[in-house]
Amino acid sequence: MFSSHSPVKGKTLDDIVDIRWQDGRHTKSRVTWYGDKTRAEYRLTRFGRKFPFLNKGSVGDLFVLVPTGRNQFDAFVFDSEDDIEAILGALGLDISDGWGVFKGGSLVSDDPAQCEADQILQFVQDHKKFPAGDVFSDKAVEIVDSCYPKLSTASVDERLLRSLEVEFRLFRSVESSICGREVAGPFGGIDEFLGVAATIMGRRKSRAGRSLENHVAKALERSGIEHDLRVRDVQGAPDLVIPGVEQYRDLKFPRNQVFVVGVKTTCKDRWRQILNEGPLVKQKYLLTVQPGISAPQVKEMIQSDVTLVVPEPLHQQYPTEVRPLLNSVEEFLDQVQRSLQR
Repeated sequence: MFSSHSPVKGKTLDDIVDIRWQDGRHTKSRVTWYGDKTRAEYRLTRFGRKFPFLNKGSVGDLFVLVPTGRNQFDAFVFDSEDDIEAILGALGLDISDGWGVFKGGSLVSDDPAQCEADQILQFVQDHKKFPAGDVFSDKAVEIVDSCYPKLSTASVDERLLRSLEVEFRLFRSVESSICGREVAGPFGGIDEFLGVAATIMGRRKSRAGRSLENHVAKALERSGIEHDLRVRDVQGAPDLVIPGVEQYRDLKFPRNQVFVVGVKTTCKDRWRQILNEGPLVKQKYLLTVQPGISAPQVKEMIQSDVTLVVPEPLHQQYPTEVRPLLNSVEEFLDQVQRSLQR
């Protein structure tokens, strides 16, 4: 898809490729395979001076590369959160994946462990209609527990990410089974077809956010931390209040023992929403699986009394200068436990 050179250990091989960008510019860029020493990766480089899409502010943008011919590509960079979510929803990708490859319209991925595959197959056979989101999350945790026993001693962060991955594969399998019949038609017209497509995309987008909330709540439960999830009767409707709404409203309860937490799959633009959630607590926490946010945005969050919580394996995708400002999920849970035990 990217190069005429297969990945060969011990060699460095490159191609010059023509890329047409969304603003009409063309670049003669280079795709290089690096296989020497411990390296094993393809890199896309050489964009020319004043290239607008390669800068620190583009961290967290979505890059889409479309092969159009031999050594020819169309390329797009999306910085709007609405656009990113729409594209991920249309393709059926999860933001925590980091990347996805499509061939012939289908997602190309490695086969999961046989244990997981067997349980997913049985789950699909047992459901002829879409189950509730909580059912997906519960089954994903069950699969992780039974098929990945080594994760029982892994960090909260690793377990959280694996649970999200498994639920995504579970959801896609059910979707393929149920929606395959829906999209086969026949349709009474274009409006009917668009209605089915809109339903599928809407379901994909809403599932991702609720899935993360569910698995964060399960991590809190395993840690013995009381909480209220999806709070609707507090100003701003925060996603999580720890240890609960009762303590939040009791102004005699120490403020440093009350945590208002936003849980967002993406937060490039919408992180400011949490500033108005739970105003009785100044310090806010934002838990996200967004793989990378620009340094200025992270610093602005910190200056606005927002602590950013990101699963530890994703820290390496953030700018080096702001990584010390990030909390892992495990660090956050430890902080909560220490605070509540005082």
